Amino acid sequence: MNWKCITNTAFTPLQRRYGVLFYGCWGLTAVFMLLVKFVFLHQHPVGIPAYVLAVVPAVPFVTCIVIAGRYLYRETDEFMRILTTQSMLWGAGITLAVDSTWGFLSIYTGIPPMPFFFNYTIFFICYALAGSILRIKYK
Repeated sequence: MNWKCITNTAFTPLQRRYGVLFYGCWGLTAVFMLLVKFVFLHQHPVGIPAYVLAVVPAVPFVTCIVIAGRYLYRETDEFMRILTTQSMLWGAGITLAVDSTWGFLSIYTGIPPMPFFFNYTIFFICYALAGSILRIKYK
């Protein structure tokens, strides 16, 4: 998806298409989180509209997962597949470790719980860092 610097070649049409879709959904999730937060702070929706609004930021996030899966399914370059898969596994593993550690600290020490949407940010930061580290490793 964003591996031009690894292979030193131009993006394939598949990588361009899924990169635009993936990062577009990532951006939409961030925008929707901010908009929904703004609406809840200023409009105070209740009932069904509150539930619908609360789910809105999750839709592009889930779509990102589907897009990543479709990319991996359609990518024919095994090297690119393994790099993307390893980056995602590192991102997910570090996110789970941070979330679990913070959760236990919250339970036993009384620190405030981590807002759940931080998981999204942690995952994508770790995914990008893992991709960079793997790029260095495989050069």
